[in-house]
Amino acid sequence: MRQRVASFIWGILLLLGGILILLFNFGVFDALRPGLEYITAGIAALSGIGFLAYYAYDRSQWWPVLPGFTLISVGAVIYLGTRGGARGETLTSLLLFGIAAAFAIVYLADPKDWWVIIPSGILLIVGLTVLLSPRLSADVLNTLLFTGIGLVFFLVYLLGPTKREVWWALIPGTALIVSGLFIYVLTAGQEQFIAKLWPLVPILLGLLLLVREIAHMRPTTTLPIATPDKSTEEAAGQSTKPAAPPEPEVAVIDEESLNEPPATEPPSEEEKTS
Repeated sequence: MRQRVASFIWGILLLLGGILILLFNFGVFDALRPGLEYITAGIAALSGIGFLAYYAYDRSQWWPVLPGFTLISVGAVIYLGTRGGARGETLTSLLLFGIAAAFAIVYLADPKDWWVIIPSGILLIVGLTVLLSPRLSADVLNTLLFTGIGLVFFLVYLLGPTKREVWWALIPGTALIVSGLFIYVLTAGQEQFIAKLWPLVPILLGLLLLVREIAHMRPTTTLPIATPDKSTEEAAGQSTKPAAPPEPEVAVIDEESLNEPPATEPPSEEEKTS
């Protein structure tokens, strides 16, 4: 039921917002400027505050944070744009910073939602690049964009729940940082001596990996543990076993010999002559 109500509210807001923007683009409300723009900015800001109030009431639902900060940022952009005191780069970066802050608050509320670090960090880096675009060259801005987004992925690896789940973040992070430094060396850093020393970074990493592997390959001296042989165990067992006593001899008497009469000796020669 709650999901249906939320979908119904979103449908009304998107419909009304699209109609108002379409009418603004075709100049229907030109005669009502700037008052109507101030009213629109106020409605957007109040709507954003309403979403944040709903989030404060039910902290289990994190989605109201995103439209809340977005609508507040839209209200601020409309108001500052109407006053004419801010540049287009400032207004764009302000909108991006507002959405990035929304994702950051979602992460701070529950660090288990570590995935919001990626959109928050990317929007922050893009907004910073847009804000500094009038002051920096295109080459430096490209370097800032690539290296900044690469650092965002390293931040995901550091703040993720377990390193086994977010180890993949090191791959795009390293690729983006190396690409940004390579762009800077080929463009803006050609005249700087320190920029020419960037190959020392992979050299040091390679040496570190080699030293680590050599340390793991070092043989370990372990004393052999003598295990007794089975033959010696059997011999020892037999030697320690007490000798069995001899069995008594049993005389065997033949029954036929008992029934026979005793044998008489033959007469001698003297008895014959007498």
